[in-house]
Amino acid sequence: MKAATFTERACKRGDATDKEIVIMKPGFVKTANYKALQQRFKQVEGRGAREAGLLVVYGPYGIGKSELTNRWTVDIGGVFLRAKSTWRTKSMLAELASALGLDPRGSVAQIQNACIAHLGVHMTPIVIDEADHLFKGAGSKLTIDLMEALRDITDLTGIVCVLVGMKQLGLKVDAHGWIGSRVGGDVELKPLDIADVRATVQAKCEVAVDEGVIEEIHRQSKGMIRGVLNAIPLIEAWAQANSLNRVEASQIANKRLVSEFKPAPIGRVGA
Repeated sequence: MKAATFTERACKRGDATDKEIVIMKPGFVKTANYKALQQRFKQVEGRGAREAGLLVVYGPYGIGKSELTNRWTVDIGGVFLRAKSTWRTKSMLAELASALGLDPRGSVAQIQNACIAHLGVHMTPIVIDEADHLFKGAGSKLTIDLMEALRDITDLTGIVCVLVGMKQLGLKVDAHGWIGSRVGGDVELKPLDIADVRATVQAKCEVAVDEGVIEEIHRQSKGMIRGVLNAIPLIEAWAQANSLNRVEASQIANKRLVSEFKPAPIGRVGA
C-alpha cells in the first residue's frame, strides 16, 4: 500500500473524527531566553539605584516574545499588559488598575495613586508587551506623558517595569535620555539553539522523532519558536495519517515543515 503524501494526508484530514486527530501537547519549555530573562530580572530587582527600574526586552518577530513574557510574568507573580496604539495616559493606567484588581474609574491622578499604593505594598512587577506603541517619535508629548506616568510608578514603589518589543525598542528608549537613564538592564531574545528546539519538540510533540527531524525543524525555522510550533502539528498529522509512532529524517526529506509568507514581486504586465 502506498503511503499518503505529506500534503495530501497531513493537511487534508476532513475524514478524521475529533477523537482521531492528534493535537500538540500543552506545556511550556523554559528555553535559554527564559533563563536569560529571569537572570537579568533578578539583577534589576536587586539594583542599587531605586530609579533604575526599567528592564528592556527585545527581539525579532516570530521569536515568541509575547508567549515567553506572558508565561514568565505568571511565574514571577507579575501583571501583564499589552500596549495599544490607541493608549493615552488614562487608558494605560486604567488597564493597569483593572489588571491589579482595582477600580479603573476616576481621574488620571486618582487611578495612578491607587496603582502606586497597591504596588508599593505588593511589589508586583509590571510587564508591558508591544511596548513600541509607547514611543511615538522624538519630541512626542504623548510618549513623554506615558513614560512619565510609568516613571512615577517605578520611582515611588521600587518595582520593576519590563518593556517588551521589537529589535529597535532599546534605541527608542535610549533616544529619550531621561528614560534611558532609568534602564537597569536589557535582554536580547535570540533564536533557539538546537538544544532548545529538541526540548520543545520532545515536550510538545505527540509522536517520537529522531534527531534528524529535530535538526530539520531547527534549520527550516531558523530557531524561531513560531516556526517550531507550526512544524510540530504538521508532523503529528502526517505521522497519524500514515500510522507511524515515530518519524525519521528520511521520511520528511524535502518536505516543507515551516511556511513563510513571501509574496511574489510585481513585474510588468506581460513580462
